Amino acid sequence: MKKMSPKQVDLYCILILAVGAALGAIGAFSEIKFLEIIGITLLIGDIVFRVACYRCPYCGRYLDRSRGEYCPYCGKELNY
Repeated sequence: MKKMSPKQVDLYCILILAVGAALGAIGAFSEIKFLEIIGITLLIGDIVFRVACYRCPYCGRYLDRSRGEYCPYCGKELNY
């Protein structure tokens, strides 16, 4: 599998987060437990996806909250 750039991971995380939050809210307000569970599962999955994939494409280290143009560990330019 091709490594994703940090920008792509950010985009996917925002989409997963938005869908999860929307489904969770709809499920909570309409009292449909199934939608609530799916929303919570997506929110947890978003965290797991971010930790697993938000890495430097060169050295593979987790970037945490780094938003710079360069990897704080290896110094190579991140593909944004």
